Amino acid sequence: MDQFDVDQANSIQKYNAKMNDERDKFNANMSVQIDQSNALWRRTINTANTAETNAANKVNSAAILGISNASLNALWQQYRDEASFAFTATENDLARDQQLALTVLSNQFAEEMFEAQIDAEEEKELSIFLGSLLSDTFRSVSGAVAKTLIS
Repeated sequence: MDQFDVDQANSIQKYNAKMNDERDKFNANMSVQIDQSNALWRRTINTANTAETNAANKVNSAAILGISNASLNALWQQYRDEASFAFTATENDLARDQQLALTVLSNQFAEEMFEAQIDAEEEKELSIFLGSLLSDTFRSVSGAVAKTLIS
């Protein structure tokens, strides 16, 4: 009977420990989800507040500078045009530099190939000359040897 009571007490302790562990895990997961939700909510509120602040600053600056909405739009368009011009000019300069580099490489390659072709032609002519020289020498020597053998 005592053994049964001890087993039951141990089982209850294990069950309670397991429940405490699961509760701690659940609370930790919920805490993370709550923190994430709060961060998203704060970001959304800050984004909305920033948009409202920027709109108010736009109205205040227009009032202080005494310019109309059309003038402000024209000013922004001018800034966009200048930025676009600077970007396009830079891109064009880079494209020209790239094209120049490609042309230089192409010309170098063509020059090297031309020189290699000239060298090959010279070696071919030299080989033909040496071949004919050796052929003539061989014929002369073989003719002399033939005459010596015949006589």
